[in-house]
Amino acid sequence: MFDTEILLRFSAALAAVIGLILGVAWLTRLRRGGTGGGLLQRAPRRLSVVETLPIDSRTRIALLRCDDREYLLAIGANGVTPIPGAPHAASLSAQAPARSPEIATP
Repeated sequence: MFDTEILLRFSAALAAVIGLILGVAWLTRLRRGGTGGGLLQRAPRRLSVVETLPIDSRTRIALLRCDDREYLLAIGANGVTPIPGAPHAASLSAQAPARSPEIATP
């Protein structure tokens, strides 16, 4: 038969190990800025991919946003090449006035 003392020791050790695993997981989540109101909040991301467009099987165009600027890049087998003279969103919205929709008359 099982000794009660051995069963209690085993249960306490198992509970301690499970508690340690959960504690380490919780601390890791806090450090990485996971959800749940962690102590160490991650700063908002400054870099994002707005859109990508495949040109052919090996080349694509990517629009990246960093802070308030957008960059147009060609990504291919030879590497990444910035496309010069591509206007960014701020200059586009300042240049293009809002137009009212035109109604076609027969």
